[in-house]
Amino acid sequence: MAARCDLHGRPRPGEELGPARDKALTLGVKPENIFIVDLREEFVRDYVFPMFRANTVYEGQYLLGTSIARPLIAKTQIEIARKVGADAVLHARPARATIRSAMSCPTMRCSRTSA
Repeated sequence: MAARCDLHGRPRPGEELGPARDKALTLGVKPENIFIVDLREEFVRDYVFPMFRANTVYEGQYLLGTSIARPLIAKTQIEIARKVGADAVLHARPARATIRSAMSCPTMRCSRTSA
C-alpha cells in the first residue's frame, strides 16, 4: 500500500501527485492499493484556521506550518491502514518529522509504527 497526502497544492494542485503514483507502481504497489488523498480543505479548515485564531507561533515569530500537518497526515495514514487491514505504518519523511508523526499514531490505536 502507498499513500500520498496533498496538503499544499503547490506549484499547482495535483502536479506532484502523478510522479508519486508512478513511483508506487514502479515499486510494485497494486493500483487499488495506491491512495492519493487531497487534504487541503480539511487541513485549512481544521488545522490552519484554528492555529491562526490561537495566534500560534514558535519562538515568537514562526507560524507552525509543517508541524501542524503531521497529526492530519498520521490520522489519514491510520484511516487508510485500517481500511486495507494493515497492521503497521511506515513513514517516509525526514527523521525529525518521522519521530513526531510516530508519536501521533499510538493515540489513534495503531498497533505498530516503523520509522
